[in-house]
Amino acid sequence: MASTTTTRLGLFKPTPGTNEPFRITDINDNYDLIDTFSEEYDTEYAALEARVTTSENEIATLQPMTLETVTGTARTLVAADSNKLLRCANTLVLTFTIADVFAIGQTVNILMDGAQVTFTEGAGVTLHSSLEYRNTFRQYGWTTLSKVAAGEYRLNGNLTE
Repeated sequence: MASTTTTRLGLFKPTPGTNEPFRITDINDNYDLIDTFSEEYDTEYAALEARVTTSENEIATLQPMTLETVTGTARTLVAADSNKLLRCANTLVLTFTIADVFAIGQTVNILMDGAQVTFTEGAGVTLHSSLEYRNTFRQYGWTTLSKVAAGEYRLNGNLTE
């Protein structure tokens, strides 16, 4: 039997002999396993690399939130509020009316820097939150409003009755 090499990596596999101080056959079998493993590794690596590239492309499309300061006592949600951070710096209670202007999946974040913000449903809107609370809890509280279905919005964050 002549010496050979593994198929993929070309690892040298010497011919087993009778006077060898160790078992060449076992080494050759292990070389074959290494060769097979390297092929499986390359396949897995290629799949992982494709997933990373996809994730990098998705991250590249993310846009930072735009900050807008809100003052006064009344505000109605508009389509341009999507992906914004609305910083409510009012000194009186702000009534924030949820109009049905977002596409499903769109979100707006509301940061309360001043007085309380009260959320109300506009025409054709159903608004839900934990315990159905509709008011921001304390100064510096953060609330997120998301459209989850046709005419249906969710309010999450620092809320109270």
